[in-house]
Amino acid sequence: MKIKNLAGIPEMIYSLAATFTWEVKGQYVLTKSVDMKLVNVTHPDVEKKLKLNEMFPAGISSSLKVVALNEHEFTYIDESDGKEKSCTR
Repeated sequence: MKIKNLAGIPEMIYSLAATFTWEVKGQYVLTKSVDMKLVNVTHPDVEKKLKLNEMFPAGISSSLKVVALNEHEFTYIDESDGKEKSCTR
């Protein structure tokens, strides 16, 4: 993940690792974060000031309405922003 164009802050690259639980209820996939860890790869010293890890506590949940699901595609509407998103393999 890249963060850039913030006034007075250099472009930063982060590594993100996360663990989620999920369950299917009707047309919805419900997710909940177990743990998330951001590592500032380019400027680790800046992270001491920003403390972005504190913005991603365990227990963040989301609801995804399934639009299409098959062996090649998962399309859903993210209830947090109402946008349709898709994953393919």
